[in-house]
Amino acid sequence: MKNRLNSSDYQILTLYLVVNIMLLIIDYVGDGATTREFVIDIPVRICIVLFGVYVFINWWMPMVTKYKKPALFLLCGISTLIACGAISHQVGHLSAYQELGYVDDIMMYLIDKLKVGAFLLAFPLALILFKKYYEGQIALQKLQNSKKENELKILRAQINPHFLFNNLNTLDRLIDSDTLKAKKYIQTLSQIYRYLIQSKDAEFMELSAELQFAKNYIQLIHTSFGRDYQFNINIDTSLENKIIPTGSLQSLIENIIKHNKALENQTIISHIDIHDEFIRVSNELSKIKVESSKTGLKSLQERYQLLFDKKIEVIQNTKFFIVKIPIISFHNE
Repeated sequence: MKNRLNSSDYQILTLYLVVNIMLLIIDYVGDGATTREFVIDIPVRICIVLFGVYVFINWWMPMVTKYKKPALFLLCGISTLIACGAISHQVGHLSAYQELGYVDDIMMYLIDKLKVGAFLLAFPLALILFKKYYEGQIALQKLQNSKKENELKILRAQINPHFLFNNLNTLDRLIDSDTLKAKKYIQTLSQIYRYLIQSKDAEFMELSAELQFAKNYIQLIHTSFGRDYQFNINIDTSLENKIIPTGSLQSLIENIIKHNKALENQTIISHIDIHDEFIRVSNELSKIKVESSKTGLKSLQERYQLLFDKKIEVIQNTKFFIVKIPIISFHNE
């Protein structure tokens, strides 16, 4: 569940406040309230509800979902309800020209203001939390479906006849011409399959592991295609405590191979630049036009959206095709 208020959340809050204000006006008219009470109480009620919901969703909820601190969440939540209740009560007295008075029993005062705050915020908070729970369930279902599709794609890649044929054909050629190179090719191929099997259940992997997998994959490409493709890797940041969706770099490399065919005596030059917050993969465009459905990039975009609520960036001009994917950083506590 995303712990941020979005546009649809504010639409729900607006609808709730409109209905709440209408009922409040009817109640005030029935009680013969003054214009001063209308002008002061209603805007304050709106501000209290918006502030309370914002604080609960954006500040206190992450204590449970992200930092695993339910006790602190409970303490801060109760304090927020008491504060909202106290503000509403005091403003109501001031708008009606009533004296604030003194607090004789602090415990009863806090309990009373807790009730007032809960009355003001319970229903709008319930609406927002129910909506976010529903959105979370939908996102979880999509993620599970996407995971199944990715697992099937990995399995299909492992047993793809064309993929196996190319590898075996390359291996057969190397055995006849260069046994040492053939042995190295087999070792690299086994590392690739081992990684695919180990990571098939993981939604994301460490950047360092994904980069090593990409290097092995590029080594196979160089052996199979010779000088048709050149990949330059530049690392401009630490690889520690960084993750990306599993198979992201492989998908981008496959995209380059699939949609760019080198002409005779031509090399398709690609760059993989790893920065602190993103990876930039760029390649020269081949003069041979290849039809593309871009399903690989669409799938990668969907995974980023579901896993991290992030977007990838695609830039294309007459000479280059560029994809930027976010890097997710985390810190061990």
